[in-house]
Amino acid sequence: MLKIGAHMSTGKGFDRAARDAVSIGADAMQVFTRNPRGGNARALTEKELAGLADYRDEGLAVICHAPYTINLASSKEEVREFGVRTIREDLVRMDLLGAAGLVIHSGAHTGAGQEAGEARLIESLAQLLPQVPAGRRILLETMSGSGTELGANLEQLARVLDHFGGAPTLGLCLDTCHLHAAGYDMTDWVAFKARFTALMPWQVVGCIHMNDSKTPFASHKDRHERLGAGSIGWAAFETIVRAERDAAFPIIMETPNDLAGWGEEIAHLREKE
Repeated sequence: MLKIGAHMSTGKGFDRAARDAVSIGADAMQVFTRNPRGGNARALTEKELAGLADYRDEGLAVICHAPYTINLASSKEEVREFGVRTIREDLVRMDLLGAAGLVIHSGAHTGAGQEAGEARLIESLAQLLPQVPAGRRILLETMSGSGTELGANLEQLARVLDHFGGAPTLGLCLDTCHLHAAGYDMTDWVAFKARFTALMPWQVVGCIHMNDSKTPFASHKDRHERLGAGSIGWAAFETIVRAERDAAFPIIMETPNDLAGWGEEIAHLREKE
């Protein structure tokens, strides 16, 4: 059965985050590996790891998300080195947390051009992929195409994955808000999936971030909205959960909500499976 959840706060521990997820009917959750704006990561305690493991044993799927400050495509070497160093640490944390994937943004070329940025992203990933723990994946997130962002173009993402020959340690996280803003119509999932699989196998998908969009189609702006309250609409999300009911990857909401709101979204999606 398709696993559905939301992004949980870890302010009171990763075990508490899991408890909160289960309390709203989720069987999946996403968590930041550390403060989303970067900085040192606090030590993981044996108690919270054991508590989280209990929830995983009961079927809770976990996805990790790296800090937003990482830019593996930057034209500045020190920025790329910081990103590689941080992700190396977070690959260890991901393994301890039992997460299936670590979501990272593809970065921005910061004025050097898409081709140069793509080459730098590939160079950074080449340092990291050999260190991904067995059974885990780095997941490049699809982006909205704002500014000099990479990752808003499926052809570009396919080239990056193809460079590594379909390595099992690298995949994608599809964000519905970002894709819609980038010019991929989320209201026609069948057409989108056909377009995607013409470029790369569907098995590269390791997670879907299910978010509505505050801005119109092809706006190139990353503005998440609650499901059904944006320019994508409930019908599209209902179609996605029916189409992916047997998917091996989880669906995660990052909508501007509280626990009760995410619980309502999860319940609505479950009704439409």
